[in-house]
Amino acid sequence: MKKKFLIFLSALLALMTLLMACSETPTPPAGDTTAADTTGAVEDTTPPIVEEDPRLALVKNKELKVSVVYPANATEAEKTAAGAICDWLKETYGTEATLKNDGQTHDAGAVEILVGRTNYTESQDALAAMKYNEWVVKTVGNKILVCAHLTDGIESANWEFMEYLKYQMEEDALYVERELDYSGTVMNAAPVELNVVPKFDTDPYARTYDTGDNCQMTQYVKISADDFVDYEVLLSAAGYRKISSYDFLSEDNKYAHYANDDTILNVYYNAYDETARVFVESATVTGIVPATAGQYDTVSGYSPKLLQVGISDPPTTGETIYNGECYMFYLADGSFVVFDGGWDDTVGAQYNRQNARRIMEIVKSYTPAGKKPTIAAWILTHGHNDHFGALQAFDKLGYNDIVTVESVICNLPSAFMYQDTSDVSGYTNELATYRACLQEYAKNGTVLYKAHPGQIFPVRNVDLQIVFTPELRVGLRMGSENNSSIVTRVVVKDAARNQDLDTVMITGDMQGGIGTVLANLYGETMHCNLVQMPHHGWYGSDKGNFWPAVKANYILWPCGEEKANKEDNHGHVTAWEQDNSAWLKTNLLNNNMNSDKIFWAFYDTVVFELPFTGQNFTRTENILYS
Repeated sequence: MKKKFLIFLSALLALMTLLMACSETPTPPAGDTTAADTTGAVEDTTPPIVEEDPRLALVKNKELKVSVVYPANATEAEKTAAGAICDWLKETYGTEATLKNDGQTHDAGAVEILVGRTNYTESQDALAAMKYNEWVVKTVGNKILVCAHLTDGIESANWEFMEYLKYQMEEDALYVERELDYSGTVMNAAPVELNVVPKFDTDPYARTYDTGDNCQMTQYVKISADDFVDYEVLLSAAGYRKISSYDFLSEDNKYAHYANDDTILNVYYNAYDETARVFVESATVTGIVPATAGQYDTVSGYSPKLLQVGISDPPTTGETIYNGECYMFYLADGSFVVFDGGWDDTVGAQYNRQNARRIMEIVKSYTPAGKKPTIAAWILTHGHNDHFGALQAFDKLGYNDIVTVESVICNLPSAFMYQDTSDVSGYTNELATYRACLQEYAKNGTVLYKAHPGQIFPVRNVDLQIVFTPELRVGLRMGSENNSSIVTRVVVKDAARNQDLDTVMITGDMQGGIGTVLANLYGETMHCNLVQMPHHGWYGSDKGNFWPAVKANYILWPCGEEKANKEDNHGHVTAWEQDNSAWLKTNLLNNNMNSDKIFWAFYDTVVFELPFTGQNFTRTENILYS
């Protein structure tokens, strides 16, 4: 037993000697500068190979590994969002999160949640890549971004982020994916608060109306031109930046366009009724109207054109093809402005996509080689299917993948404005369908504009002057959707925008006193070379006011033959105009306004070269698409 113990002891001593020998640090050779610690051991500077976790840890063992950062000049929405994240982390894991602003020292390696428009590179790069109404929640390295340009976007992003966290939480841990990347747009934000907008102090009894699409209009009366100038000073002092300001058609009508990060203001003043109207909208709902047309390339050999496109009726209406409306302006870069378009032609086999497809084919045929077909602006005069429907069909048929629609301009009234009608729910349900369609376009990058009187949209080499929207109606009562028609005066310029070449008035289905309003506000300053006959010729009011003021040289008549299968009766007054024939002879066909000055659409495409002199046009019968 003793012998065995001595053998074991000897073996143990030998092993200890061997281990001590191995631990001795050899003398480094000459010139070796490898650092040694105080014990003489050489430090291994080779970085360990660490496989990156596909998740980013915010909490481990109920210990917070993350802090929350917000801008030093944060908005209330950004502060609220950052605080809400901290509160949730404390409630869930019982530990106070670090909350700091971006004015403190940045730690590139720290795990941080960046809320809003922080000055971190990660936030700034993301914001630069985002559109004005977008929000994003994403992971960039060790940073989680919850950011947007707008207040409503911050609120949406933060809600999405916190909902995401709830699905990731564990009992004592919280991780987020390194590939986290959520984004979205805010298109249906709540109306902005009116208390952020300066007021005309000269009218203490101003009234505010809901005019649809989260737009609020405050109407001030007994306002002078000097009051308008003073009001612009107030807007600048309140932090609103001026986009544009000008006299509209005459010095009696003044318009101003202002915005800040959240709110867009359109201010319109008329000396005729001494009234100023201030339209207040969220920047998440409508776009800022550019002050200039910007840069564009000109098509070689370009000449401006107006196209009057005959429209097919739905098969359920019988034999007539008299209805619908579509006008198209060919622009200097090969793109188009489209007005209305006709019915939603996606139902019925015999319908064969005659309206939306025709618009697409026309745009494609004029587009220069190598360019994507583009509709620079699509204006919807009002919410009737024979005007609005083609825009719906365009989306349903997938033509948005072929043709880029840059912007849509319309004005869909509020339910309040239809309270004097017998079918309020009918109108509002129909408008809800149109609004849903517009949101689909917005998702694809189309900019939506709610039109207001006094606006001028500079689109390539044309100016779209909005002379009427339903907010100009007395009492804002509609009676009919026809009475909500936008009226636009189109000024066509040469390719370089150096001179005006022609003027065209597109009236939609205007009726119910609109012509009188236009005559009172603008008089002869709205004179146009070509004017579209309102409501397809079924125009029963304002005849004595509108036409003497506009002084049309030529009439565009969106109306077809009485019967689809009858021989062509070009130039003949159709059934829809028979009730007006006596008035036509007295008011339009006199003073050289004879039948060769009126251009019926029929089921043709008429191409007018601009400036139009009466002879420089071609007419082609529309083909039927299979």
